[in-house]
Amino acid sequence: MPAPQLFLKSEAEMVRQAAVSAGEPMFRIFPHGCCGPAAELLARHLRQHWSLDAQYVTGRQELQGHSWTHAWALIDGWIIDITSDQFPEIAAPVVVTPAEDSPWHALWVSDEAPRAPITSLELWPDYPSLAWEAIEAAHTSRRQ
Repeated sequence: MPAPQLFLKSEAEMVRQAAVSAGEPMFRIFPHGCCGPAAELLARHLRQHWSLDAQYVTGRQELQGHSWTHAWALIDGWIIDITSDQFPEIAAPVVVTPAEDSPWHALWVSDEAPRAPITSLELWPDYPSLAWEAIEAAHTSRRQ
């Protein structure tokens, strides 16, 4: 496997591009309000195709009198975030960084431990299947 940061960034960019181009209804204003489903799909992809222990992480913070939530993937101390550009402080569409090097992500307080991504329609009836199919197709075409 290439250097972790380069490999994870390449995979994250592929997942983001495929998810956005899939015509998935819940991603119509991507990245705004799409962090949860996007992080779920990214973590699933990294688990399923690369056998990485990708975890789904969610956090909350209070800003200007509002409660905000955000989600990303975490792998062996690496944050992989494909929707942080929905916030004005982050310009990069894909962030891959060691967790200790991201004071911005540290501001998000989590009420739950990192967990495996949801992969089942039984657990998530509105699963973003169109986006998942596009990610699968993109992965397959890269491997050929």
